[in-house]
Amino acid sequence: MIARWDQYDRDGEIMTLPDGTDDLGNSAGIVEWQMLTPAQVSELARAAADTVDRRIAALSPAAITHAVETGRPAMLDRSIHRDPHLEEIDQLLGR
Repeated sequence: MIARWDQYDRDGEIMTLPDGTDDLGNSAGIVEWQMLTPAQVSELARAAADTVDRRIAALSPAAITHAVETGRPAMLDRSIHRDPHLEEIDQLLGR
């Protein structure tokens, strides 16, 4: 997400990712993630979420307008994508 906003800052456009990109990224990291404890995964996921939230909070008004006008609400409200994942982690940790 941060890389996509950085690209917007350079080019004025939000990169459209092809379907399956999330799955590809998740597959690439699965071996390393499986070496972590669920608590470590939770901590890393929450730290990443905080970093992305800070990046979004610092967006220019033009960037926000662009995301809204191009139909990309999840670029501004990461809870749309993130919350189901965090809920799954919490369930695994028995929270």
